[in-house]
Amino acid sequence: MGYGKAAKKIASLLINDESGGIRLNALYVLMDFGDKSVQPQIKKALADPQWYVRQNACIACSRFRIRTARTQLKKMSLTDDRKAVRQAALAALEELEGI
Repeated sequence: MGYGKAAKKIASLLINDESGGIRLNALYVLMDFGDKSVQPQIKKALADPQWYVRQNACIACSRFRIRTARTQLKKMSLTDDRKAVRQAALAALEELEGI
């Protein structure tokens, strides 16, 4: 179905769209596609202004096995202002580190 091209376009929504809902839906679709080429955009989403996008970006880091996000996830697990994000970051870390 040409997911590769679609994944790249959807990943641009993850970073550039002003709607948190669109960015969240982009994350859901990217997780379904499983295209590893969008990992840099997923990592950027960890700093999204919307807590629910950050929460799902943590989940995506776990699913995509983005080990380079561990430092950021550790920080988020301790300092994010939303408990749901802290928990998602900790769960992602546990998955990535095999705890």
